[in-house]
Amino acid sequence: MNGRRALGDKGVYLFPDVLRVPPAIKMPGVKPHTVEVPVSHLDLAPMLLEVAGVEALERLDGRSLMPCLRGTATRGDCELLIDCGWHVGVNFPCAIQRWVPGGAHHLYIYNLSSTVDELYDLNTVDAENLAGDRALHKEMVAGMGAFLARDPRWIGYWHSFRIDHYFDLPKPTGDVQMLRPV
Repeated sequence: MNGRRALGDKGVYLFPDVLRVPPAIKMPGVKPHTVEVPVSHLDLAPMLLEVAGVEALERLDGRSLMPCLRGTATRGDCELLIDCGWHVGVNFPCAIQRWVPGGAHHLYIYNLSSTVDELYDLNTVDAENLAGDRALHKEMVAGMGAFLARDPRWIGYWHSFRIDHYFDLPKPTGDVQMLRPV
């Protein structure tokens, strides 16, 4: 962080500064250009498999970056969950972004180790926490809730998240203890 936000080290923080790391990829026969869509490290494996002529498994979360490199990407709203785990201490944040081409780009951060939610406008350089914008906050909470609820890999976050944001999420039905038949 080099002193940004009074932090002297990197770590498992999901501040926009940490997430804005541009990838630089040089491919033979592909002209260099800037990619304007959000991408993820998860997109590297499908891209490398495509370059090698191997079909990516359906279970991979990423999408090949080759359309971005060719300038033919038509990615719309890019839903992506970002998570961190242990580092020097306990800090379990996860985040979801909402990106609309040519429009809004927000990052919502939920941290199990904190009572403070974070919400940033990624279109600004020096992002300030917008969690006080009740309508936007509620929209981002609903988006994260839907994401966490539909993917069992995120059940660890979902347990706490649904309790912490009970009043902003649709009311549960069925097995709210998340017991699974054996």
